[in-house]
Amino acid sequence: MVTFEDLRNVAISLPLSYEDLHFGGPAFRVNKRKFALCWLATGQTILKLPKDRQESLFSSRPDAIQPIKVGTVFWSVVVLARLNRADLRDLVTQAWSTVVSKTLAREYLSALAQGEEISDDWRFL
Repeated sequence: MVTFEDLRNVAISLPLSYEDLHFGGPAFRVNKRKFALCWLATGQTILKLPKDRQESLFSSRPDAIQPIKVGTVFWSVVVLARLNRADLRDLVTQAWSTVVSKTLAREYLSALAQGEEISDDWRFL
């Protein structure tokens, strides 16, 4: 089981990401583009996951991940209490990858896959 603090720690550890507010709740962004929103009053967390990944998650993890319409597209409501830390890191990183440049996402994900140590240097690329 993970908490909002776990999500915050993962989100702000990603390159170029920062915490901001969205309608009074925490939001995580890169260059003003949101990839995670949290409504602490309801306990809802919403991630901007890649569309192809959403489809499989909605069917394979309906207990933890459901679609929600945000504007004209679908994002994913994620029940944090039903995730483990590895799932959370994977999902938040995927959401982050939807708002950064394809080059940065590819390089960062490749470094993770190769087991490279991710230092603070990545935060400021």
